[in-house]
Amino acid sequence: MILRLFKSSSIVLLLLGSNAWANDIFITQSGDNFDLDITQKGSNNIVKGAWSYSEFDGNDQQVTIVQEHSNGTNNNVVEYGAVVGKDNSLEVRQGSDNLGGNGVRSDSIEYSGHYAHVGIIGDDNSIRIGQRNPDDSSHSAFVVILNADGVAVEVTQGSSNTKDAEVWVENDNSNISVLQHNSGAHTAYIDTYGSEPSNLQLEQKGSSANSYSLTQGCYTAGGCSATVTQQ
Repeated sequence: MILRLFKSSSIVLLLLGSNAWANDIFITQSGDNFDLDITQKGSNNIVKGAWSYSEFDGNDQQVTIVQEHSNGTNNNVVEYGAVVGKDNSLEVRQGSDNLGGNGVRSDSIEYSGHYAHVGIIGDDNSIRIGQRNPDDSSHSAFVVILNADGVAVEVTQGSSNTKDAEVWVENDNSNISVLQHNSGAHTAYIDTYGSEPSNLQLEQKGSSANSYSLTQGCYTAGGCSATVTQQ
């Protein structure tokens, strides 16, 4: 474990595994009013930077990363590109979710093998991912906000079979939620950009595989909105 923290307001770490190197954390952070809570139980859990210059750097950041599982030998990987700015909030769980911030949910049996990539650059942003499954089916979530203000992105993926979600946000005041669950192998690609508000609510469920792709640009007053349900 490599942990370098500067000007941090509070840190909570809980690492449990079958040996000293079962769970790894690689973090470099600097900034003000920084809160970090990491809980890794079981083995094969990794938190690391995506690149050599990856870091947490900014003001008023809150980061909660929880990886727990009771079965599976594949790695749970949380990869952060950059969290830069102020008033940012990042919550990544893998083996549980916190849909809408209304409480933690998990299955009685959880498998490892999930991958989450998160990147934030900008102000007043929030990312919450989730991911859980009751069998040996991995989920993947790739979320990047970039230069944007007032953005909230939530990806919750659950149930059996593989789930893949990729979300890029480049504009102000967006609200994007992607929910993929049930036994279908669902995939979603969301790319929204522009200078006006953009809202997307996507739910893919059912036993049949669903795929959804959206590239959305908003440059006019009023912004844009999309609500999609596939099953």
